[in-house]
Amino acid sequence: MTPKARELFDRALAEHGPVEVARRCGYKNHTIVSLIAAGKYEARTDRFGEKVLTAFGVIRCPHLGIDIPRTDCAGHALRSVPTSSPEKLRLWVACQACPHKPKEAA
Repeated sequence: MTPKARELFDRALAEHGPVEVARRCGYKNHTIVSLIAAGKYEARTDRFGEKVLTAFGVIRCPHLGIDIPRTDCAGHALRSVPTSSPEKLRLWVACQACPHKPKEAA
């Protein structure tokens, strides 16, 4: 897990508790969260760290100029081409060339 993911994980754990952190990261059970928090999880935590960044991280959107949750970023970038709103189309086009664009839905 990257230092940024660990920082977000520790903050989320303090604010929300292990059950909520697990739920937001897509786990039905909070065991992995508790093991990582206690330093007893022996497997790699890279994928878990990515889930923490997605669930609790924010990024600066270059097009909007504001911080948005990574889940919103993915929602804008990975949706089908919007045809009902010129504003949404401009955002979608900007997202396609954005360095923050995820490769697939989280």
